Amino acid sequence: MSVTTRGALLQLSFVVLLLVLLIMQAQAKQDWFSETVPYKPADEKVTKLHFYFQDVNDLLVAKHPTADKFSTLFTNLYIVDNPLTEGPELNSTLVGRVQGLIGFAAQKETASLMGLGYVFTSGKFNGSTLVIVTRNPILIPDREFPIVGGTGLFKLARGFANVKTNWHETIPSKAAEVFGKEKVTKLHFYFHDTISGKNPTGVVVAKAPTTTQSKTAFGLLTIIDDPLTEGPKITSKLIGRAQGLVGFASQEELASLMALSYVFTDGKLNGSTISIVTRNPIMNPVREFAVVGGTGLFRFARGFADVKTYWVNSLGDAIVEYNMRVVAARFLLLPVLCIVAVVIAVSVTHQIRAQKADWFETVPYEEAFRKEMTKKVTRLHFYFHDMVSGKNPTAIPIAQAPTPIQSSTMFGTLRMVDDPLTEGLDASSKVVGRAQGMYGFAGQDQLSLIAAISYVFTDEKLKKGSSLSILSNNPILNSVRELAIVGGTGSFRFATGFAQIKTSFFNLTTGDAIVEYNVTVIHY
Repeated sequence: MSVTTRGALLQLSFVVLLLVLLIMQAQAKQDWFSETVPYKPADEKVTKLHFYFQDVNDLLVAKHPTADKFSTLFTNLYIVDNPLTEGPELNSTLVGRVQGLIGFAAQKETASLMGLGYVFTSGKFNGSTLVIVTRNPILIPDREFPIVGGTGLFKLARGFANVKTNWHETIPSKAAEVFGKEKVTKLHFYFHDTISGKNPTGVVVAKAPTTTQSKTAFGLLTIIDDPLTEGPKITSKLIGRAQGLVGFASQEELASLMALSYVFTDGKLNGSTISIVTRNPIMNPVREFAVVGGTGLFRFARGFADVKTYWVNSLGDAIVEYNMRVVAARFLLLPVLCIVAVVIAVSVTHQIRAQKADWFETVPYEEAFRKEMTKKVTRLHFYFHDMVSGKNPTAIPIAQAPTPIQSSTMFGTLRMVDDPLTEGLDASSKVVGRAQGMYGFAGQDQLSLIAAISYVFTDEKLKKGSSLSILSNNPILNSVRELAIVGGTGSFRFATGFAQIKTSFFNLTTGDAIVEYNVTVIHY
């Protein structure tokens, strides 16, 4: 072969290689949002668990200056890393750990809002997690917590927690045996958020040093105990309370991440709750919130709430109107306690505004609704940029316990984030959304986060305002991790799913990181 021929072949090979790289790059740019395809469900299973939560490691990270006047610990915010054991003794077999945030959110009773990840370390469940977002009325002997998601063997989990004997048992799930017919409940009520005056229902518990200079209150964290009424007047019939955490998590607009439990006290819904983890773009005239779980008559709940501001004053006090649609199963086997039901089918309804005299109405879930919309799977691929250094960080500390300086794992540190999501690894690549919310360092012995974040997508391929809610543990030093998706809005109503993530870049000096996400979402 002549030198000329060899040179021509090398040039041709180089051109072909360049074309292949360009094609791959073009595909990478196009593929952050894959085609949505019909969902083919796997076999469901029911797992029953019995264990003990040893409440021995609660670290106070923030509270309001007036907290000491409340006998209920109102406004106290804790990060926890507590052992889970097979027996009641602290030295019995360790089966896992519970890590997350607990905020005392009631003024008149001892009750907390919990956002917790239960990380199992025993046997075949090693590495699997369950996620709970709920209100905990601590002084009531028997309580019920909704399970809103999970990872590992508990991917797409739905369930509730109470008490059962065996530490674990897994059996095939037959929907007809465990769940009755699904019902749609339509609720219409008003949410009263008062931050002024002598008796505010929403108080600041933490903020970043830069919050006062932020036009969007970025980094501000509040705990609320807001009344819910049948009509817009505060004197109208009280039907419940909204208790939990609200963090202002956007640098560019007035938007918050809300982790709330709506506790109903009226009629047959007395004692039932609905859990919401969602982003709230406050200035939008109409917003949509993701319902991710519930208890009582709302066990296994999924749904959404259409909300709009009814009234607001110059002090920031507001009344918000809610039209909520919740799908929940009615149970046939009530004696079965401490159940985890994996992948419970739920459905969507028309957005019909409740106009009945009663503030709620429950109706059968008509078969016509099932035919109208089918369940789908969407896969997403993007990069999460968490910048804690520089002049314009996207993740800022808002609270920490007195001990983090002595902690090698930063246990007790809480950050508010407004992180860009990009199509490619490079920070200059196309922005497809933002991750807004908070994460706390919740591991005493390892670098582990509890993250409550709304992933807000801005790409034109998705319906405007589409978002995914994640509440999950994140053991950040693991090469590959899995996060639980617990809800969504817009194109992702009734979403459940998981995200497999891995760190693509980490700066040991500054703590800045880029994380690759591969997301699988089941939705309507």
